[in-house]
Amino acid sequence: MGDRPKTSNEGSPPSKIRSERDQPTKSGSHSLADCLPVKAIRSDDAVLCWYKRRNGKSKNSTKTQNKSKQMKTSTMKMVSLKSNEASLELTRLGPVGTAVCHWFCQPRSTGKRIIGFAAAAAALMLLVNPVLGQSFFFSTGDPDGRMATASRPSTPDAQEIESADDFVLSQDTFIRQATFTGLLPAGSTLDNVTEVIVEIYRVFPKDSANPPDGRVPTRNNSPSDIAFDSRDSEADDVSEKLTFEVEVLADSFTAQKSVLNGIHPLPNVTTGGEGPVSGIEVRFNVTFPHAFNLPADHYFFVPQVKLDNGNFFWLSAPKPIVGPGTTPFTPDLQSWIRNEALQPDWLRIGTDIVGGAPAPTFNASFSLHGDVSHHH
Repeated sequence: MGDRPKTSNEGSPPSKIRSERDQPTKSGSHSLADCLPVKAIRSDDAVLCWYKRRNGKSKNSTKTQNKSKQMKTSTMKMVSLKSNEASLELTRLGPVGTAVCHWFCQPRSTGKRIIGFAAAAAALMLLVNPVLGQSFFFSTGDPDGRMATASRPSTPDAQEIESADDFVLSQDTFIRQATFTGLLPAGSTLDNVTEVIVEIYRVFPKDSANPPDGRVPTRNNSPSDIAFDSRDSEADDVSEKLTFEVEVLADSFTAQKSVLNGIHPLPNVTTGGEGPVSGIEVRFNVTFPHAFNLPADHYFFVPQVKLDNGNFFWLSAPKPIVGPGTTPFTPDLQSWIRNEALQPDWLRIGTDIVGGAPAPTFNASFSLHGDVSHHH
């Protein structure tokens, strides 16, 4: 990996800001009687359980029509007691569908662990129970400072932009968490982040019209026309939801080139990029309550961040993948991008948009965490 660009707070510990939805629960706000176990899951350092709060409200809660019922419906959450933490924390991971539900409540004030056991709902027995195998990890590494590409949902004032980079699964895998690194405008805070979306695409021609429409130089090795699956921080359905934390890595970081507006069909594909862009370097740590359950295949990872002011830029990573903690693979495709006007097509960020002889190629900085699954 090449030298990491200098930053203004290099050497200082990173700060972390959390989504309001992920703040630790206050001490004493839950007891054993307050937790209704529903589904259990297992992770490397904790046993976790879906629960619903009794007689409680949450930000996304809705009242039951039958007021005589003791429980008001609320967004299902995950109780997680991690081995290195002394507090009750809400984490969102996917269900394993085990027959027995183990759950923990640990008040911050006493540090005592209270362990409860309850039989899971009978419906769980009807599920196909995946058996967790070895853990899965993938990483392209840290940003290299060469490229930053916009990636955002659509808004009334701006069209959607999707930036994509690929990964390969050799076995059926649950993707439970992900990270991606990019830039927020200088002066931004977490309050400026209004939505985070993660999409998974397969490789063309899957999920696509074939032959393509001919508006771009090629669709070979591009993402497909439509997404295979997605998660959204603003989704109402827990199975489609994600939660996130934002970690500030540097107060200032500059990428040498960027792509925001220069996304055009033929014959105006090659623009050379849009010059340097600077901002706050941040890492989004994303958890999927309902894990992506992906068969063995070749995929593209597409994160999008909506801000109430300005644009999020996803930072590039070295290509080929190199360096400690990374996971090189073959074939490692270059990153792609499109906006709404270009849909369903995609452009190669390096070969098509930047251009040159030879044209550069880019990866994007992200990681995936999960476990290999086997069904019985």
